[in-house]
Amino acid sequence: MDIRLNILRADVLGKVHEMAGYTGAKMVQGDDGAYVRVATTEADERLLSEFVDRAKADVVMGLGRYGARVLENEDTGVMVLALDMPSNYDTLLNDAVCEELANCMLYTAVGYWFMLTNKQEAGAYVQMAQGSLAAARQMLSKRVAPVRVVPTVSDEGDGVSYE
Repeated sequence: MDIRLNILRADVLGKVHEMAGYTGAKMVQGDDGAYVRVATTEADERLLSEFVDRAKADVVMGLGRYGARVLENEDTGVMVLALDMPSNYDTLLNDAVCEELANCMLYTAVGYWFMLTNKQEAGAYVQMAQGSLAAARQMLSKRVAPVRVVPTVSDEGDGVSYE
């Protein structure tokens, strides 16, 4: 069974901006404009975008056992993560898995950014990313109980049918 999880790249990138900006503003005490100036140059924007792409690659590598692949739609900015799952995978967990993978991408990208700008906090974000990926893997390993199909014999004599 092939499942597809949708993650909006713009949402992840926006949250990366928020987290990087909030921490950057905290580092410059007494400067109310510090939040606005974090990652405002084109070079910084390209770096953050590249870090989101690296985070996406890290997620795909982390889910290799599920045949993970990304089908990205450049027009809509939706990253579709396709996974090969067994037929008894619990599809009710798709939304939660998607949220954990988006968090993993967010924390990974922020961790990469902080490796350049705030080394003291970088390790914490890398650990949070690993925790989100582990939670997603755990959810992907959940299975539903099989449903037994009971054969019935028809009165018309055309054999056994399974309903």
